Amino acid sequence: MIFRDPKEITVKDGDGKEKTFSLSKMTAWDGLEIMSRFPGSILATAVPKISDWEIVQKLQLKIMKYVSVDVNGTLLSLSTQELIDNHCTDWEVLGRLLVAEVEYNNSFFRNGTASSFFGAIARQYLAKISEILIQSLEQSYPQGKPPSTN
Repeated sequence: MIFRDPKEITVKDGDGKEKTFSLSKMTAWDGLEIMSRFPGSILATAVPKISDWEIVQKLQLKIMKYVSVDVNGTLLSLSTQELIDNHCTDWEVLGRLLVAEVEYNNSFFRNGTASSFFGAIARQYLAKISEILIQSLEQSYPQGKPPSTN
């Protein structure tokens, strides 16, 4: 496998021990699929449920094939569950690597634009909610009659 733009990171496990890994850029097709299914993604339309473990596991394995370790000067992709188990000392390391790999491959997270994006979405929703409430309020009062004082 060709690793595009590898970036070394150090990850601590639950016991505070550090291990070095390399993240790499995903292919366009894999990146689109992962971001379309990744929970919390802006592209996610059909987020798999945790009960759909097989789907979640396949997605995680696809992400992890872009994470590698240096073995005698050669980058080894963590593309199987066995390789992941051998090189990730606990589930915390795996979780951190999954998040780091998705962040590395998405400028939306890297450039700090996620918070401004969600802020803009919130403002749009608030404006739409206000518009709907005003229309509803206007329709609830009969035209030409003042509201009752009762």
